[in-house]
Amino acid sequence: MAALSVTRRIGSSAGRAQQERRAQSRAALIEATTRSIEEKGYSATTTRQVAELAGLSLGALAHHFPTRTDLIEATLHHVADETVRRVRASAGSADRTNDATRVSTVLDELMAIFSGSTFSVWMRIWIAAAEDEELRRIITPIELRVSQSLAEVMHAVAPAEVDGRTWSRRTGVMLDTLRGVALSEMFAPIRGRELKRWPSTRKELLRLLLN
Repeated sequence: MAALSVTRRIGSSAGRAQQERRAQSRAALIEATTRSIEEKGYSATTTRQVAELAGLSLGALAHHFPTRTDLIEATLHHVADETVRRVRASAGSADRTNDATRVSTVLDELMAIFSGSTFSVWMRIWIAAAEDEELRRIITPIELRVSQSLAEVMHAVAPAEVDGRTWSRRTGVMLDTLRGVALSEMFAPIRGRELKRWPSTRKELLRLLLN
């Protein structure tokens, strides 16, 4: 019985180690995909290139993601999850006693996200989806999930005196504005020029949200 118990423990430990290696390989492949899309673009990101960046073989990549579409879909889910996680963490850490501080904390985190690599990857895939029906089919439900999650977070930080319908309209305008600023920055001929407008844009958005 003792020998059987030891064998089971060894088998269980080996199973956990194998699961950890699989998770690490998947994470490395998704990280390599986001890096490649951000640096080289969606169309130029190939499975061979991703495997090389991740330090894995094409066979290992195919084991986790049989097709390029599977890899892109997993990357989109990762980007979506990271975006929602960051916004929720920001809302959770904000001062609950002060409307202006609470809302501005979340607004600043959203702008940081929209100015970073996750939004860049998302937008490059989103633009490619305009001419790719299969990609559009994949990205649409993920985008809907992100939008619903962001709406939930924004609802949680809404000032008590602002009714729900008004708040939804205001946060919709805010998100559209953030996307516009981020897109201008992403495709600006001179990097960094557009974000110099952020302090004044931030001021107007806070006025819209809080008044």
